[in-house]
Amino acid sequence: MEIAIELTTRAGTLLLVIAFCHAIAQRLRLSDSFVLTGAGVSLGFGYLALQHVAPHYAATTIAPFLSPALPPEAYLWVFLPPVLFQAAMEVETTGFLADIAPILLLAIGAVLAATLSVGLMAYLTSGQSLTVCLLLAPSSVPRTLPLSSRCSRAVAHPPG
Repeated sequence: MEIAIELTTRAGTLLLVIAFCHAIAQRLRLSDSFVLTGAGVSLGFGYLALQHVAPHYAATTIAPFLSPALPPEAYLWVFLPPVLFQAAMEVETTGFLADIAPILLLAIGAVLAATLSVGLMAYLTSGQSLTVCLLLAPSSVPRTLPLSSRCSRAVAHPPG
């Protein structure tokens, strides 16, 4: 029961902050992510200042939010589906379908190529079996590598 109350309180507080930041972003015509980042930085500095001004209040009121009793998977299962749903609702289907070939090439082809190259190099240098090296290779390849390489090529050689 205590976990349910804690989760409800944290979710409600988080949603209140998000709603407040969204209203500010709409009013100032800024992006939501910019205002949310600013709010996070402001809350962090506010907590640091509050630790020096009123340490007892900070320890009893804010510190429980910083040391959650919930496992990390709980936050993943609670907050990730709405974020993914919102992102899926806002995607431009015409632009997405026009770029489906490069997206699939980078999402599948580049990841497979990076996995094979890292796995093969690990096999040649580590003495482990090829299966183990190929299974461990994806964990060493950053997920943003295909995206960053595509973006850097687009900046260096703009189309047209």
